[in-house]
Amino acid sequence: MLILKDPGLRKLEKFLDSNSLEHSTILHWTGSMWGIGCRLSSLETIARIETLKQRAEKQGFIALIPDINYLDQKQIPAALRPLMHQYWPGNLTFIFPYQDSKFETITNKGKVAFRVPSDPALRAFISLLGEPLISTSVNVSGLMPEENYDRIISKYGSWFDFALLPANKEIKSTTEPSTIIEYISAADSGNNDEIKCLREGSIPFYEIK
Repeated sequence: MLILKDPGLRKLEKFLDSNSLEHSTILHWTGSMWGIGCRLSSLETIARIETLKQRAEKQGFIALIPDINYLDQKQIPAALRPLMHQYWPGNLTFIFPYQDSKFETITNKGKVAFRVPSDPALRAFISLLGEPLISTSVNVSGLMPEENYDRIISKYGSWFDFALLPANKEIKSTTEPSTIIEYISAADSGNNDEIKCLREGSIPFYEIK
């Protein structure tokens, strides 16, 4: 496993010039939790991650993007726009309808999950990749996500081809899953536009509402 720890921008650029990570599984720190991911375009690696996690069906992939401007602004629901500006970068994942063929593999019922991670090195890395990094927790499906780096290496080390690690001081002793909200349009709800909490993580849902 290749490891890059707390790299500056120039070091990241130099590394990616010689390592495309085209079909690599990537261990990363989002700023609040460890994840396993890969390039969005690497369909075979996404399938490999599903196999490693022993998932019965496609679910739970989040597209990590460098900033809100990566998205087609016209496709962002008006109700979500101020929340994105308030909480991104941060630990809030948004699920909403998004039409773009490159997200087809992680699209579920026409919706895609997006987050801008809080870790600046990871955001720079994604920006230099030139495409989103898909992300999911490090665990076998049905088990609790692994929180400790040493245990990840011990139990799941064979899962990873590359690890992007932050400085030690940036790693929290306890991980914090993101809060996940889903946008439901008036047409689908039969009433008004609304947001639904699928998982309450470090950001309380009452605060978001």
